[in-house]
Amino acid sequence: MRAKTINILQLISDFLSTLLNKIRNNRKLSLFVNFVLILGMCLFLGNYLLKEWENIKIYSIHIKILPLFISFILYGVNYFLFILSWHIILKSYGIRSTFFKNAYIYSSSQIAKTLPTPAWFITGRLVMYQKEGASKKIILTSTFLEMILHMVVGLVIYGLSKIIPSNFVTWFYGLSITPLVLLLIFPLALNFSFLDIKGHQFKRVDLLFLILLFMITWIISGPFFHLILTGLNISPQISMISVLQIWIVSSIFAYIGSLTLGGIGVLREFSITILLGIIFSPPIAVIVAAISRIIMTLGNIICPLFII
Repeated sequence: MRAKTINILQLISDFLSTLLNKIRNNRKLSLFVNFVLILGMCLFLGNYLLKEWENIKIYSIHIKILPLFISFILYGVNYFLFILSWHIILKSYGIRSTFFKNAYIYSSSQIAKTLPTPAWFITGRLVMYQKEGASKKIILTSTFLEMILHMVVGLVIYGLSKIIPSNFVTWFYGLSITPLVLLLIFPLALNFSFLDIKGHQFKRVDLLFLILLFMITWIISGPFFHLILTGLNISPQISMISVLQIWIVSSIFAYIGSLTLGGIGVLREFSITILLGIIFSPPIAVIVAAISRIIMTLGNIICPLFII
C-alpha cells in the first residue's frame, strides 16, 4: 500500500483560511492587537529617536535624484519578476488567467500589504480570483507558496553572504542552502505530490524557475537599497553585502508579520530603522526607511501602468 504524503501547503492554506475567518469575525480583537503593536512601535521609535537626535548633526543628507530614480527602476524590474512568479505558480495549479489578468489582480492587491493584518491583500486576491472561477484553496496555497519560497531563498542568500573564506567558522552558514536542496530532492522522491492540488501537479521545472526568479529579486534588492543610501548621500558608506543582509532580514520580518493576526504593514520599515540605527544615527535610519517605503508605494502605483 502506497504511503500517503501530508499535503503541507494545503494544511497551511487551511490555516490561512481559518486565520482570515477569525480576523473577519473578531475585528475588535484585530483592531486592538494592531493598535497595541503600532502604539508600541511608535513609543519605541520615539524614545529611540530622542536619545540619539543630537547625533544627527554629524551626518549630512543631500538628495541625489539619479540614484533614487535608478533605485525606482530596479524596483520596477523586481515588480515584474514577482508578477511573473505569481503567474507561473497559478499556471502550475491550472489557473488559466492571462499574464495581464494576473498582473492586474496582483497589482490591485499589492498596495494592501501596507495595511494592518494580511486579511486585506489576501482577501482582495480571493475576491477577484473567485470572480474568475478560481478555487479559494488554490489561491491561498499559491499565496503561501509565493511567500514561503521567497523567504527560504532569501535565507539561503543571507547565509551564503555571511561566509568569509578566511574564517572557517562562517563556513557553517553554507548549511543554509540545505532547505533548497531538500526542497528540490525530497519532492522528487515523492513524485512532487506534496505540492499537488486536485490533480494539478506542480512541475519541478516550475519550482526551479521560481527559485531562480526569487534569487534574482533578492540580488536586485541589494543595489536597490544601496542606491537609496547613495541618493541621500549618507555617510559613512556601508558595503553592498551589508545592505543586502539588512534588507533580507527586514523583509523576512515583514513576511512573518504579514502572516500573524496583528501583522503590521510597515514592519519592514521598523526593522530597517533598528538595523540601520546600529550603523547610522536613528533619525537617519528613519529617513532611509521612510524613503524606501515611498519609493515602493510609488512603484506599486506606477509600475502596473507599464505592465497591465
